[in-house]
Amino acid sequence: MDINKRFATFRWLAYVLLLAANVAHAESTQPASTESNKTFGRIVAEQMKASGMVGLGAAIIVNKQVVWTQGYGLADKALGRPFTADTIMSVGSIAKPFLGVAMMRAVRAGKLSLDEDINTYLPFRVVNPHHPEALITLRHLATHTSGITDRWEVYKNTYHFGSDSPEPLGEFLQQYFATDGKYYSPKNFLDATPGGLRDYCNICAGLAGLIVERAVGEPLNVYTRKHIFEPLAMTRSGWFMSEVDLSQHSKLYVLHNGLIIPIPLYGGTTYPDGGVRTSVNDLAKFFIALLNEGEYQGTRILDVDSTAEMLRFQFSDSNRPT
Repeated sequence: MDINKRFATFRWLAYVLLLAANVAHAESTQPASTESNKTFGRIVAEQMKASGMVGLGAAIIVNKQVVWTQGYGLADKALGRPFTADTIMSVGSIAKPFLGVAMMRAVRAGKLSLDEDINTYLPFRVVNPHHPEALITLRHLATHTSGITDRWEVYKNTYHFGSDSPEPLGEFLQQYFATDGKYYSPKNFLDATPGGLRDYCNICAGLAGLIVERAVGEPLNVYTRKHIFEPLAMTRSGWFMSEVDLSQHSKLYVLHNGLIIPIPLYGGTTYPDGGVRTSVNDLAKFFIALLNEGEYQGTRILDVDSTAEMLRFQFSDSNRPT
Protein backbone atom coordinates (compact mmCIF):
# COMPACT_ATOMS: atom_id res chain seq x y z
CA MET A 1 0.00 0.00 0.00
CA ASP A 2 1.46 3.39 -0.93
CA ILE A 3 1.81 6.13 1.67
CA ASN A 4 -1.14 8.17 0.44
CA LYS A 5 -3.43 5.16 0.69
CA ARG A 6 -2.10 4.42 4.19
CA PHE A 7 -2.82 7.99 5.30
CA ALA A 8 -6.28 7.81 3.74
CA THR A 9 -6.92 4.59 5.67
CA PHE A 10 -5.74 6.21 8.90
CA ARG A 11 -8.02 9.20 8.28
CA TRP A 12 -11.16 7.13 7.77
CA LEU A 13 -10.28 4.82 10.63
CA ALA A 14 -9.88 7.83 12.92
CA TYR A 15 -13.28 9.05 11.68
CA VAL A 16 -14.85 5.66 12.34
CA LEU A 17 -13.40 5.50 15.85
CA LEU A 18 -14.63 9.01 16.61
CA LEU A 19 -18.11 7.92 15.55
CA ALA A 20 -17.73 4.83 17.72
CA ALA A 21 -16.64 6.97 20.64
CA ASN A 22 -19.79 9.04 20.30
CA VAL A 23 -21.95 5.92 20.13
CA ALA A 24 -20.09 4.39 23.07
CA HIS A 25 -20.40 7.54 25.14
CA ALA A 26 -24.11 7.53 24.50
CA GLU A 27 -24.22 3.85 25.46
CA SER A 28 -22.52 4.64 28.75
CA THR A 29 -25.60 6.68 29.73
CA GLN A 30 -28.38 5.21 27.58
CA PRO A 31 -28.63 2.40 25.01
CA ALA A 32 -28.03 3.39 21.40
CA SER A 33 -30.79 2.49 18.97
CA THR A 34 -30.55 -0.63 16.82
CA GLU A 35 -30.81 1.60 13.77
CA SER A 36 -27.80 3.67 14.93
CA ASN A 37 -25.72 0.52 15.31
CA LYS A 38 -26.76 -0.68 11.86
CA THR A 39 -25.86 2.68 10.33
CA PHE A 40 -22.50 2.67 12.03
CA GLY A 41 -21.84 -0.89 10.85
CA ARG A 42 -22.65 0.12 7.26
CA ILE A 43 -20.19 3.03 7.45
CA VAL A 44 -17.43 0.74 8.66
CA ALA A 45 -18.16 -1.88 5.98
CA GLU A 46 -18.18 0.73 3.20
CA GLN A 47 -14.91 2.27 4.29
CA MET A 48 -13.22 -1.10 4.75
CA LYS A 49 -14.22 -2.08 1.22
CA ALA A 50 -13.01 1.23 -0.22
CA SER A 51 -9.61 0.97 1.48
CA GLY A 52 -9.05 -2.76 0.95
CA MET A 53 -9.00 -3.50 4.68
CA VAL A 54 -9.89 -7.13 5.41
CA GLY A 55 -10.52 -7.03 9.16
CA LEU A 56 -10.80 -4.52 11.97
CA GLY A 57 -11.12 -4.65 15.75
CA ALA A 58 -11.65 -1.70 18.07
CA ALA A 59 -12.51 -0.79 21.64
CA ILE A 60 -13.61 2.46 23.21
CA ILE A 61 -12.65 3.38 26.77
CA VAL A 62 -14.67 6.05 28.60
CA ASN A 63 -13.84 7.05 32.16
CA LYS A 64 -11.37 4.12 32.42
CA GLN A 65 -14.04 1.61 31.45
CA VAL A 66 -14.46 -0.38 28.26
CA VAL A 67 -17.88 0.66 26.98
CA TRP A 68 -17.77 -0.73 23.43
CA THR A 69 -15.87 -3.40 21.50
CA GLN A 70 -16.48 -4.75 18.05
CA GLY A 71 -14.86 -6.72 15.28
CA TYR A 72 -15.60 -6.22 11.59
CA GLY A 73 -14.67 -8.21 8.52
CA LEU A 74 -12.45 -11.26 8.54
CA ALA A 75 -9.35 -12.40 10.39
CA ASP A 76 -8.76 -14.98 7.64
CA LYS A 77 -10.30 -14.56 4.19
CA ALA A 78 -9.57 -18.10 3.04
CA LEU A 79 -11.30 -19.70 6.04
CA GLY A 80 -13.96 -17.03 6.46
CA ARG A 81 -12.97 -16.60 10.11
CA PRO A 82 -14.58 -13.44 11.59
CA PHE A 83 -12.48 -10.67 13.12
CA THR A 84 -13.48 -10.17 16.76
CA ALA A 85 -12.26 -8.22 19.77
CA ASP A 86 -10.45 -11.42 20.82
CA THR A 87 -8.61 -11.91 17.51
CA ILE A 88 -4.84 -11.86 18.02
CA MET A 89 -3.04 -9.36 15.80
CA SER A 90 0.38 -7.82 15.37
CA VAL A 91 0.11 -4.31 16.82
CA GLY A 92 3.43 -2.98 15.51
CA SER A 93 4.81 0.01 17.36
CA ILE A 94 2.12 -0.25 20.04
CA ALA A 95 4.72 -2.64 21.49
CA LYS A 96 6.74 0.40 22.54
CA PRO A 97 4.50 1.31 25.52
CA PHE A 98 5.06 -2.22 26.87
CA LEU A 99 8.80 -1.61 26.58
CA GLY A 100 8.22 1.72 28.32
CA VAL A 101 6.54 0.08 31.32
CA ALA A 102 9.35 -2.48 31.60
CA MET A 103 11.95 0.29 31.41
CA MET A 104 10.23 2.40 34.07
CA ARG A 105 9.93 -0.63 36.36
CA ALA A 106 13.70 -1.11 36.08
CA VAL A 107 14.24 2.60 36.78
CA ARG A 108 11.99 2.40 39.83
CA ALA A 109 13.96 -0.61 41.09
CA GLY A 110 17.18 1.40 40.85
CA LYS A 111 18.59 -0.80 38.09
CA LEU A 112 18.56 1.92 35.43
CA SER A 113 18.61 5.69 35.15
CA LEU A 114 16.89 7.60 32.39
CA ASP A 115 19.74 10.12 32.25
CA GLU A 116 22.85 7.92 32.53
CA ASP A 117 25.17 7.23 29.59
CA ILE A 118 23.75 4.08 27.97
CA ASN A 119 27.28 2.70 27.62
CA THR A 120 27.13 2.12 31.38
CA TYR A 121 24.72 -0.72 30.67
CA LEU A 122 26.04 -2.24 27.43
CA PRO A 123 28.73 -4.82 26.55
CA PHE A 124 29.68 -2.74 23.46
CA ARG A 125 30.03 1.01 22.96
CA VAL A 126 27.54 3.25 21.19
CA VAL A 127 29.23 6.45 20.00
CA ASN A 128 27.93 8.90 17.42
CA PRO A 129 30.99 9.47 15.17
CA HIS A 130 29.67 12.94 14.29
CA HIS A 131 29.58 13.91 17.98
CA PRO A 132 31.85 11.43 19.78
CA GLU A 133 31.86 13.31 23.11
CA ALA A 134 28.08 13.51 23.40
CA LEU A 135 26.39 11.11 25.81
CA ILE A 136 23.30 9.18 24.74
CA THR A 137 20.78 8.32 27.46
CA LEU A 138 17.71 6.12 27.82
CA ARG A 139 15.59 9.28 27.81
CA HIS A 140 17.05 10.12 24.39
CA LEU A 141 16.21 6.61 23.13
CA ALA A 142 12.68 6.81 24.54
CA THR A 143 11.97 10.22 22.99
CA HIS A 144 13.57 9.44 19.60
CA THR A 145 16.18 12.16 20.05
CA SER A 146 19.33 10.02 20.39
CA GLY A 147 20.86 10.80 17.00
CA ILE A 148 20.70 7.10 16.06
CA THR A 149 18.78 6.29 12.88
CA ASP A 150 17.31 3.24 11.17
CA ARG A 151 19.48 2.63 8.11
CA TRP A 152 16.89 1.04 5.85
CA GLU A 153 19.26 -1.15 3.86
CA VAL A 154 20.06 -2.92 7.16
CA TYR A 155 16.79 -2.51 9.04
CA LYS A 156 14.66 -4.04 6.27
CA ASN A 157 16.47 -7.33 6.79
CA THR A 158 15.36 -7.52 10.43
CA TYR A 159 11.92 -8.66 9.22
CA HIS A 160 11.73 -12.46 9.04
CA PHE A 161 8.64 -13.64 7.18
CA GLY A 162 7.17 -16.95 8.24
CA SER A 163 8.95 -17.29 11.60
CA ASP A 164 10.34 -15.55 14.63
CA SER A 165 13.72 -13.98 13.97
CA PRO A 166 16.63 -16.44 14.27
CA GLU A 167 19.09 -13.59 14.94
CA PRO A 168 19.44 -12.65 18.64
CA LEU A 169 18.70 -9.04 19.52
CA GLY A 170 22.05 -8.46 21.25
CA GLU A 171 24.09 -9.89 18.38
CA PHE A 172 22.35 -7.70 15.81
CA LEU A 173 22.81 -4.55 17.89
CA GLN A 174 26.49 -5.26 18.51
CA GLN A 175 26.98 -5.68 14.76
CA TYR A 176 25.15 -2.38 14.18
CA PHE A 177 26.95 -0.26 16.76
CA ALA A 178 30.43 -1.76 17.28
CA THR A 179 32.85 -0.14 14.84
CA ASP A 180 34.05 -3.55 13.65
CA GLY A 181 30.49 -4.88 13.21
CA LYS A 182 29.23 -6.07 9.84
CA TYR A 183 26.29 -3.63 9.95
CA TYR A 184 28.27 -0.66 11.25
CA SER A 185 28.43 2.59 9.33
CA PRO A 186 28.63 6.27 10.29
CA LYS A 187 25.29 6.43 8.46
CA ASN A 188 23.76 4.62 11.44
CA PHE A 189 23.91 8.03 13.12
CA LEU A 190 22.61 11.48 12.26
CA ASP A 191 24.76 14.58 12.42
CA ALA A 192 22.80 15.75 15.46
CA THR A 193 23.61 16.01 19.14
CA PRO A 194 21.44 13.91 21.49
CA GLY A 195 18.32 15.84 22.41
CA GLY A 196 18.66 18.22 19.49
CA LEU A 197 16.70 16.45 16.74
CA ARG A 198 13.68 14.16 16.87
CA ASP A 199 13.86 11.32 14.34
CA TYR A 200 11.66 8.27 14.87
CA CYS A 201 13.91 5.27 15.43
CA ASN A 202 13.00 1.58 15.76
CA ILE A 203 16.53 0.33 16.35
CA CYS A 204 16.65 2.72 19.32
CA ALA A 205 13.73 0.82 20.84
CA GLY A 206 15.59 -2.42 20.25
CA LEU A 207 18.60 -0.94 22.02
CA ALA A 208 16.47 0.22 24.94
CA GLY A 209 14.98 -3.28 25.09
CA LEU A 210 18.43 -4.86 25.30
CA ILE A 211 19.38 -2.45 28.11
CA VAL A 212 16.23 -3.43 30.02
CA GLU A 213 16.97 -7.12 29.50
CA ARG A 214 20.48 -6.75 30.91
CA ALA A 215 19.19 -4.70 33.85
CA VAL A 216 16.43 -7.13 34.88
CA GLY A 217 18.41 -10.26 34.05
CA GLU A 218 15.96 -11.91 31.65
CA PRO A 219 14.59 -11.47 28.12
CA LEU A 220 12.03 -8.72 27.64
CA ASN A 221 9.33 -11.16 26.50
CA VAL A 222 9.75 -13.21 29.69
CA TYR A 223 9.88 -10.15 31.94
CA THR A 224 6.77 -8.55 30.45
CA ARG A 225 4.88 -11.84 30.57
CA LYS A 226 5.59 -12.06 34.32
CA HIS A 227 4.91 -8.42 35.15
CA ILE A 228 2.32 -7.26 32.58
CA PHE A 229 0.59 -9.99 30.58
CA GLU A 230 -0.03 -12.50 33.37
CA PRO A 231 -1.02 -10.00 36.11
CA LEU A 232 -3.50 -8.33 33.74
CA ALA A 233 -4.82 -11.72 32.50
CA MET A 234 -3.79 -10.84 28.95
CA THR A 235 -4.12 -14.46 27.89
CA ARG A 236 -3.93 -13.74 24.16
CA SER A 237 -0.73 -11.71 24.25
CA GLY A 238 2.95 -12.39 23.59
CA TRP A 239 5.93 -11.12 21.64
CA PHE A 240 6.76 -14.13 19.48
CA MET A 241 4.73 -16.39 17.21
CA SER A 242 5.78 -19.26 19.45
CA GLU A 243 4.03 -17.58 22.41
CA VAL A 244 0.51 -17.23 20.99
CA ASP A 245 -2.15 -19.45 19.42
CA LEU A 246 -1.56 -18.87 15.72
CA SER A 247 -4.95 -20.38 14.88
CA GLN A 248 -6.44 -17.27 16.54
CA HIS A 249 -4.00 -14.84 14.89
CA SER A 250 -5.26 -12.58 12.10
CA LYS A 251 -3.71 -13.09 8.69
CA LEU A 252 -1.75 -10.25 7.10
CA TYR A 253 -2.63 -8.68 3.76
CA VAL A 254 -1.30 -5.94 1.50
CA LEU A 255 -3.24 -3.99 -1.10
CA HIS A 256 -1.44 -3.90 -4.46
CA ASN A 257 -2.97 -2.68 -7.72
CA GLY A 258 -6.42 -3.24 -6.34
CA LEU A 259 -5.68 -6.79 -5.23
CA ILE A 260 -5.73 -7.90 -1.57
CA ILE A 261 -2.75 -10.22 -1.26
CA PRO A 262 -2.01 -12.39 1.79
CA ILE A 263 1.53 -12.28 3.18
CA PRO A 264 3.15 -14.46 5.87
CA LEU A 265 3.29 -13.47 9.50
CA TYR A 266 6.70 -12.13 10.43
CA GLY A 267 9.02 -11.77 13.38
CA GLY A 268 11.51 -8.98 14.01
CA THR A 269 15.12 -9.14 15.16
CA THR A 270 14.65 -5.82 17.00
CA TYR A 271 11.43 -7.17 18.50
CA PRO A 272 11.09 -4.59 21.32
CA ASP A 273 10.24 -2.01 18.64
CA GLY A 274 7.09 -3.73 17.40
CA GLY A 275 6.77 -7.39 18.26
CA VAL A 276 3.73 -7.56 20.53
CA ARG A 277 0.80 -9.71 19.39
CA THR A 278 -2.39 -9.11 21.31
CA SER A 279 -6.14 -8.66 21.01
CA VAL A 280 -8.36 -5.61 21.37
CA ASN A 281 -9.78 -6.95 24.64
CA ASP A 282 -6.31 -7.65 26.07
CA LEU A 283 -4.90 -4.33 24.92
CA ALA A 284 -7.75 -2.42 26.55
CA LYS A 285 -6.71 -3.79 29.96
CA PHE A 286 -3.17 -2.48 29.47
CA PHE A 287 -4.35 0.96 28.34
CA ILE A 288 -6.74 1.26 31.28
CA ALA A 289 -3.86 0.48 33.64
CA LEU A 290 -1.85 3.34 32.11
CA LEU A 291 -4.85 5.69 32.28
CA ASN A 292 -5.39 4.67 35.91
CA GLU A 293 -1.92 5.49 37.29
CA GLY A 294 -0.55 2.00 36.60
CA GLU A 295 -3.39 -0.09 38.04
CA TYR A 296 -6.14 -2.23 36.50
CA GLN A 297 -8.90 -3.69 38.69
CA GLY A 298 -6.67 -3.84 41.75
CA THR A 299 -3.60 -5.13 39.91
CA ARG A 300 -0.66 -2.75 39.68
CA ILE A 301 1.91 -3.02 36.87
CA LEU A 302 3.67 0.29 37.54
CA ASP A 303 3.78 2.73 40.45
CA VAL A 304 2.00 6.09 40.28
CA ASP A 305 5.10 8.30 39.92
CA SER A 306 6.67 6.12 37.23
CA THR A 307 3.43 6.06 35.25
CA ALA A 308 3.23 9.85 35.44
CA GLU A 309 6.83 10.19 34.25
CA MET A 310 6.21 7.79 31.39
CA LEU A 311 3.13 9.69 30.20
CA ARG A 312 4.16 13.30 30.76
CA PHE A 313 5.21 15.58 27.92
CA GLN A 314 9.00 15.56 27.85
CA PHE A 315 9.45 18.82 25.95
CA SER A 316 8.24 22.41 26.21
CA ASP A 317 8.40 25.48 23.99
CA SER A 318 11.71 26.42 25.59
CA ASN A 319 13.11 22.89 25.37
CA ARG A 320 12.08 21.37 22.06
CA PRO A 321 14.12 19.32 19.58
CA THR A 322 14.00 20.14 15.89
